[in-house]
Amino acid sequence: MALLLTKAGLAALVEAEESGTKLQATHMALGDGNGSVPEHTTSSPLLINEVWRGALQSITINEQGDTDAGKQVVFEAHVPINAGGWYIREVALYAGDVLLAIGTHPVMWKPAPEEPTKMEHVIKAPVTFGNAEAVSLIVDPAVVLASQQFVKEKLKGKSDIGHGHDGEYYTQTQVDDLVKQAVPVGAEMTWQKTTLPDPEKYGIWLEQNGAAFDKAIYPELFEHLGTNVLPDMRGEFVRGWDNGRGVDAGRVLGSYQAGTKIAGEHGDPKSANGHTIHNIANVFGDPPYENHGDFDANIQFFPEEKMLVGADIAVWRTVRPRNISKMWLIKAK
Repeated sequence: MALLLTKAGLAALVEAEESGTKLQATHMALGDGNGSVPEHTTSSPLLINEVWRGALQSITINEQGDTDAGKQVVFEAHVPINAGGWYIREVALYAGDVLLAIGTHPVMWKPAPEEPTKMEHVIKAPVTFGNAEAVSLIVDPAVVLASQQFVKEKLKGKSDIGHGHDGEYYTQTQVDDLVKQAVPVGAEMTWQKTTLPDPEKYGIWLEQNGAAFDKAIYPELFEHLGTNVLPDMRGEFVRGWDNGRGVDAGRVLGSYQAGTKIAGEHGDPKSANGHTIHNIANVFGDPPYENHGDFDANIQFFPEEKMLVGADIAVWRTVRPRNISKMWLIKAK
């Protein structure tokens, strides 16, 4: 496949050369030829039936493509996953509104988004220029768009560059913004570092330490919380909101709940010093337990528990499960 430089394109190249500037190619367009392969010429004003147009990803010189007519410049574009359901039979290149080159393409079916075989297509279109130096080989970053593959590679930390045209396709600046916006303001996460995430890459996250924040700087966070004071999650556990289940009834979403102590009044009773005590294994697990030596040798209990001697003896302890210390963050911007 090789495209023809159009008369309009040639005129634009001459004008650019005379003015000492370079012609900037910007877009590629594809057509289905209305069901047949068209015969384009240098005078063709446009594609027979354009079905897609997208920004160029790259422009390079084919070092093995030199001919007597000049150098071969290769223009590349990606056709996104969410475009398709038609045949590709014709290709055109544009420099802004100017039809730079046009030609045919080997017949190729571009699957529709709903088809199992949906995929991105890479289209490479070579054009021979008598004076390739008049063509800019730098793609304008303002019009280069990012494909789904680019976003995936970006998130993996790779530097591949891709682009598309519509819907799911964005400028690189927009891609960076999308990475930040992938998580909404008010979202929370744990973080195993003493420093906060890089705001340039991930948006602004704040530690939930009970501090006040400027609602003029973080208006969305203020709207989300209903206050300009961050929750204080330091040293706290999180419990799922009951929301009508009845396990932890009467709770308001986001409300604080103090710890409780549990009385060990379970199991078979035993006797010590004339009083009744109760087997604490059903509350705190299997023995052995620790004997503090303050009572009869038969009275055993855990560290930090309080033994209440009276008509009945109960074992009390604040419950604390095994845990790992993390920093709680909230998305602020």
